[in-house]
Amino acid sequence: MQQEVKNLLREATIDVDDALRRFNNNENLYKKCLGLFPQESTYDKLLEAFSMGNLENVRKEAHTMKGISSNLGIEKLTGVCTKVLAECKNGTGVLDIETIEEFKRTYKEVNEIIEESIMLLKSME
Repeated sequence: MQQEVKNLLREATIDVDDALRRFNNNENLYKKCLGLFPQESTYDKLLEAFSMGNLENVRKEAHTMKGISSNLGIEKLTGVCTKVLAECKNGTGVLDIETIEEFKRTYKEVNEIIEESIMLLKSME
C-alpha cells in the first residue's frame, strides 16, 4: 500500500500495519474490505435501534461495528463502540446521548477518510 494512503488512513487513527497483520499481509483483501466499509449497514441499524430505544439491538450492532472496525484497524471507532457497549451493560437502561453523538462524529470522520483513501488508491492504479 502506498505510503501516502497509509498516512491518510493514520489520520483517522487507522492502524494499517496491525490491520494488515490481521489480513495475513494480504493488501488486496484489506483494500477490498476497507472499500466495503462505507457500504456497511451496521451504522444505520445502530442509530435506528437507538432512536427506538432498543438497547439490546444497540448492543448487538455496537458489538458488530466493534468487530468490523477492530479488524480493519480503526482504533478510534473501536474505542467508541467499546464505550457504547459499556453503557448498554451498565444496567440503567439509558444510553447517554453524548456517547451516540461521539459515535456518529467518529464514524463520519473515519468514513470520509476511508472514502478519500479509496479514491486515492483507484487513481494510483
